[in-house]
Amino acid sequence: MHASAFAIVDDALAANQHMATHPVQLDPTRFERYEIGSETIRPYVSRTLSDGEGTLMPGTAVQLVPLLMYSPSVYFARVVETAIESAPRKLFGFRVLEVAMSDVLGDLAEQGFGIAWLPTSSFQGGRLKNLVAVGDGDWDIEVSIVAYRAKNNTRRAVTQVWDRILETSRK
Repeated sequence: MHASAFAIVDDALAANQHMATHPVQLDPTRFERYEIGSETIRPYVSRTLSDGEGTLMPGTAVQLVPLLMYSPSVYFARVVETAIESAPRKLFGFRVLEVAMSDVLGDLAEQGFGIAWLPTSSFQGGRLKNLVAVGDGDWDIEVSIVAYRAKNNTRRAVTQVWDRILETSRK
């Protein structure tokens, strides 16, 4: 995660996390934790790069697929690496570039620069209509969406946000 995400933990923090291999570890005696839901991070490519049959992945040793990856310091970089390493098939690819934000990766993938792993929430509001999922689920990974707040924080605004998170996610 970005350092700035941890800077706000005095108030509240919402984060994605892969519990099995990359949990966010905050002291449970100091922080409340609430799992809001989950989403899938999977590889997507532009329709123009897609072969139409979903066979673009895994590439071959002589025909590497272009990969748009998260910067190494970003939490999702570790999650995607876990998806790649634990897939039933070996991925043959080369890194075109690395960036920190899913939105940027999605835009680059939509422009045809390569394959990007994106959370399903990236597609809200009709964004990224020209991307298609690839890989037949072999490189997909589930992450939890989790909220934390400091137990000793009694600020009214933080309590209101926390209550709203709980109320909204229970519907």
